[in-house]
Amino acid sequence: MSEKDEKKMETMQKQMEETMVKMKKEFDEKMDMLEVEAQKTLDKSRDVVREHPLTSLGIAFGVGLIVGAILLKSMDKD
Repeated sequence: MSEKDEKKMETMQKQMEETMVKMKKEFDEKMDMLEVEAQKTLDKSRDVVREHPLTSLGIAFGVGLIVGAILLKSMDKD
């Protein structure tokens, strides 16, 4: 490999490393934002359940029945 090719390879490698560092930083920032939003949503959900416990229980029960029925149907097909 010529010296020119080696320099070109080194330049490309540095560019790739810089891009990876930028991508990692952006990913970490997005994950932090997502974590904050998830925590806000969890807090809001807890507040709703505390304010309306019977309604929440009824919804959970209904969803459980639906999921159970779907699972039973899918097991019968096998």
